[in-house]
Amino acid sequence: MKRSGRKLSNMVLVCLAALVIFSLNGCSKKTAKVGENGKALTRFDVPWTTTGIGNPLLAIAIDQKYFEEEGLDVILNPLNTSGNVDQLMAVSTGKIDLAFGSGTTAPLLFIEQGNDLVIVGGVMGEGAALITRPENQAQYANFTKDSLNGKRIGAIRANTGDVALRGWLSRQGADLSKITFVELDSAATILEAVRKGELDVGNIFVNWRVVAEEQGLPVVLHVDDLTSNFPCCRLSTTKKNIEKRREDYVAFFRALIRAYKVYTFEHEKTLDIADKFYDADRGLKQNQYYDYGHYNLNPDPGKKPVQTFYDGMVSVGYAKGGADIASHVDASIYGDALNQILKDYPNDPFYQGVKKHFDENN
Repeated sequence: MKRSGRKLSNMVLVCLAALVIFSLNGCSKKTAKVGENGKALTRFDVPWTTTGIGNPLLAIAIDQKYFEEEGLDVILNPLNTSGNVDQLMAVSTGKIDLAFGSGTTAPLLFIEQGNDLVIVGGVMGEGAALITRPENQAQYANFTKDSLNGKRIGAIRANTGDVALRGWLSRQGADLSKITFVELDSAATILEAVRKGELDVGNIFVNWRVVAEEQGLPVVLHVDDLTSNFPCCRLSTTKKNIEKRREDYVAFFRALIRAYKVYTFEHEKTLDIADKFYDADRGLKQNQYYDYGHYNLNPDPGKKPVQTFYDGMVSVGYAKGGADIASHVDASIYGDALNQILKDYPNDPFYQGVKKHFDENN
């Protein structure tokens, strides 16, 4: 009896072990997504929101299955946040692999505070407009460093357009003490204050310029008319993530660069895809992406413009200074992705132009 009992026990253990192995294999098959080439895809989490005009490059790369072709299963993670600090905390704690809607000011302040954060790419640059009442527009026809003396300027504190404008004024030698900067909580509040005459000028993000014009508030100029190519919305992750899975980030940018070409040349296709992903009116997307300008969509990390932007933050007191920003902007990931594409398409004029831009800005 003892012998048969021992044999039965052994059989039970073998069966249980087999069941566990079978279950694990079954779970892995259910959870691991496989690409069309039959190879398993690597999960890559990014933040997600359907509001506004969104990031058309991300939408294109998902819709056209560029991420899958590059070996990634991109997971859209709704963070229920407007971005900035929440996104940076999410990437720092491993909830997402890349922060995208965190502007430029916030990641640079995170870096200055000693956080393990690295800027690896961009979403867009520029994108800020100065508005006023129609009867005041002529005052700013010939804009100089002294044009805002004695004026009340509405801005959202540390917004990229605000930093870029103040940085430009500082570099031009303007006396900032002669300008009253009124920091408000939203573009809507700025528009209302300008309309009522409580502010002389409002500094707003370009997706609000249509609303401003509908309210009879014309655009004086765009901040990039004063300081071109200033960075907005950087893509960032951590040094730890890069050390662990650098090739996944290179693959991500290969897909994004391919999407950038579609965005540049195939406008209707881009708008059709964006309509699937983002809830803004198609006319607004057309206006922002293509018609109006001053919305410089580009996935390039822009190492040099980022350094200039940080120096501007320091000059106007938004940052303390002293941070080694260069060591926290890794342009090599994007550069490797671009070089790999150029190896496959060495004579493609679009990718050659992208490479020229990269060389000039990094």
